Amino acid sequence: MTDHMEEGNEGHRSTAEQALDARQKLLFGMFAWALLYWGRASEFKAHGYHRKYAEARQALYIGLSIYAVALVLFVVVVQLMNSGHIAL
Repeated sequence: MTDHMEEGNEGHRSTAEQALDARQKLLFGMFAWALLYWGRASEFKAHGYHRKYAEARQALYIGLSIYAVALVLFVVVVQLMNSGHIAL
């Protein structure tokens, strides 16, 4: 009986330590603005996938950071174009 309990704990540990694959990380980063992906990240935690949850959250925050930097750069370039500092 003890052996069976230890096997169950190993299965739980392996579930908790499963990592996201590269495709999943890319999708979480690309669609960081979509609420669906924030919900999916929370589902990982609810189902015991602690590492997947942490990696998904990290990818979401990196994605949001990239979108924020791109937006700021876009606004700066548009302002510079309107002021005549940059000509196309």
